[in-house]
Amino acid sequence: MAFLLPLVVGACVIATTIIIHGLALNGTVMFVRRERMLGRAGKRFWVDLPIVVLVISFALAAHLVENGHMGGFVHALRRISGFRHRLLPLGR
Repeated sequence: MAFLLPLVVGACVIATTIIIHGLALNGTVMFVRRERMLGRAGKRFWVDLPIVVLVISFALAAHLVENGHMGGFVHALRRISGFRHRLLPLGR
């Protein structure tokens, strides 16, 4: 039963990571659809460049939110005394 709590916490982290990246993907798809509907996408390089930059920014924002989220979970698990020795290789 000692393995059950880390397994549940890991499953929660994976589920929330999927949700975070799913929201970023949804925003990206909606933005690209809107740009295509307005007729801006696919015209010229300088018109497409801001679209690509914004899409990459969505991915960066999702990655930063995910890193903060994972850090919060690691910090919360370190406060539990039973996990202190298991998380020691992750740094101090």
